[in-house]
Amino acid sequence: MSQLMDRQPSTAEELDKPIKELEIKQMISSLKNSKSPGPDGFVNEFNKTFKDLLYKTMAPSWTEATIVVIHKEGKDPTECQSYRYPISLLNGDLRILTAILARRVNKIITQIIHPVRVIIRVNHHILRCTKGV
Repeated sequence: MSQLMDRQPSTAEELDKPIKELEIKQMISSLKNSKSPGPDGFVNEFNKTFKDLLYKTMAPSWTEATIVVIHKEGKDPTECQSYRYPISLLNGDLRILTAILARRVNKIITQIIHPVRVIIRVNHHILRCTKGV
């Protein structure tokens, strides 16, 4: 964090500022439909329908997840190899928070990470980095 503070105070402030109502509403609106709910049972369509109420009452349950395994079609369900790696279904409030934080980091990532390290940036590919080499 000290390296971040040394670069530009505004960069650290951008990440640390309080989350605003508009950010929450925009993120809820951008959620994809038809996704599995987390332990809270709320699907994204519910969040979208009630977003004007939810942003005021979001009580984060960030330590909860439902871990599920997905059976591979046509495989014997009694065999461990018949299942894909487990996935964690997270609560909607955690998905909204992490999406807001990811959006903030994406805005300032080029100030923190050298442009050559494009593999970690959204919509950037390693081939773009190697074209000039």
